[in-house]
Amino acid sequence: MTHLNHLKYGQRHGRKLLLTTSLLLAGVSLPQPGMAQKASAEVAYFAVQSGPLTTALQRLQREAGVNIVYEATDLKETRVEATEFRGAKVGDILRQLLRNQPLRFEEKQGVIILQATTPMVPAAPAKPGRRAAREVRGKVTDAEGKALPGVTVVVKGTSVGTATNAGGEFMLQAPEGAETLVFSFVGYVAQEVPLRESAVLDVVLAQDSKLLNDVVVIGYGSVKKGEVTSSITNVDPREFNRGVVATPDQILQGKVAGLNITRSGDPNATPSVVLRGASTLRTGQAQEPFYVIDGVPAASINLVAPDDIVSIDVLKDASATAIYGARAANGVIIITTRKQKPNAAVSYSGYVGVEQVSNTIDMLSGDELRGYLEANGKSLSPADNDEGTNTDWQKEVQRTGLSHNHTVSYGGGSEKSAFNASINYFKREGVMKTSDSERLIGKISLDQKTLQDRLRLSFTLTNSRLRQNLLSGVVYRNMLIHLPTANIRNPDGT
Repeated sequence: MTHLNHLKYGQRHGRKLLLTTSLLLAGVSLPQPGMAQKASAEVAYFAVQSGPLTTALQRLQREAGVNIVYEATDLKETRVEATEFRGAKVGDILRQLLRNQPLRFEEKQGVIILQATTPMVPAAPAKPGRRAAREVRGKVTDAEGKALPGVTVVVKGTSVGTATNAGGEFMLQAPEGAETLVFSFVGYVAQEVPLRESAVLDVVLAQDSKLLNDVVVIGYGSVKKGEVTSSITNVDPREFNRGVVATPDQILQGKVAGLNITRSGDPNATPSVVLRGASTLRTGQAQEPFYVIDGVPAASINLVAPDDIVSIDVLKDASATAIYGARAANGVIIITTRKQKPNAAVSYSGYVGVEQVSNTIDMLSGDELRGYLEANGKSLSPADNDEGTNTDWQKEVQRTGLSHNHTVSYGGGSEKSAFNASINYFKREGVMKTSDSERLIGKISLDQKTLQDRLRLSFTLTNSRLRQNLLSGVVYRNMLIHLPTANIRNPDGT
């Protein structure tokens, strides 16, 4: 009758666990509802008759009020002899019933679990001077004793590894000659543990306080990384791209997962910035993320000189960008600029760079075109055929573009007040002749603390002037369709 109750319980409560337990219902004895006793519970009297072990276990569940779970296949053909117990604990009764049986039990959260024990197979003797492969088990916890799931465990110097399960436990086969295991987990200091004679390791990982204490900027202030669950990426100046950088977007290129930045050789073209993937409903600037500069939402990215930036935070998911509402549908990029320290100082930074076309289109020369037309019985009009002329129009309209950037800043102050002034000059020549861009940015900022440092006042004034020499798209078309037999110069050599 007890066994039928088990099946009914499985039918009544097994629907919610269909995906994970449907294959086990036929072979696992499930606990009855209401049982809460443990292995330490005492039974006044319990008698066992000779017969199958499963019968004795079902009776023990009923009379002692304990939960016992086991695989039916593990108990197949197992029998017990008749015996009696008076004033015995459930654990002692189980040990007596399982004596000389290939079974063991353990208690987890008030449930007694029976498992088959693996018979020990003697290992083959290792060759002199070599250690045979062996099984290493263990558990990984944090400083508070909590299990850490997902910790990577690797044999140092090899590709042999595994990861801890939900209980922080792991098992792997250490190859011959293995001496050290490496444990690593995000937010914790990696640890190397030497392999000793013991095959069981208990490892405690310490939190990486430097990583978790890094400060990131979010929409409503600054917090530690360890306190944030949103998808936020912080990029500091050490990770910025160097070289010809015209806008703050370009210093992030290739630094943030999911952030795609594309720019052309045109110095006047605005780079394409896509953070949350391309959209079929929005194109161009409508796909760009929302910018926040020094706490000012919707500020123009063109007002910031790349050399003035000290930190960039990229907010990706909905929870991180929620404070900005619908404006943050494409993600948010928060830019923090330089703040002057109390000591007065003058600084300068600059660079010079060149840009060239890496690949050109393979076109016919003038001689090749004339030879082709002659072989096919055709000819050019006199106006398009200057004998001996071989004009490479791509070479004639393209050039090596020179770019240079200069930033001078001065600042100073005290613990209560500070000021900073900077000026940035940037000029970039395009790879097409006559195309260039010239920009001048000036910035003045003042910070003042008052009311016993309870109130901070900040004032920032920024101005930008931009001059552009635009190039019509017709030039690119004419560069490819003009005949190489036409002379680029007039008869007088101009």
